[in-house]
Amino acid sequence: LLGPGSCVTLDEVGTATEVNCSGPHAAVVTQLVASDGTCPAGTEAHRDRQGLGLACVVPPEPASGQ
Repeated sequence: LLGPGSCVTLDEVGTATEVNCSGPHAAVVTQLVASDGTCPAGTEAHRDRQGLGLACVVPPEPASGQ
């Protein structure tokens, strides 16, 4: 299940799917909200793959040393 700190990939329709944070990922979840909710400013809303709501995400932090 997605939760704050989960790393996700985003498919062609914008659905968020959890992946391992040590591998490639498109975003990091900051919080989950209900499907009819609104994500806070500075985050993007993407549908949870399991249909449990919206994942509010931010781009991943750059790896140190880059």
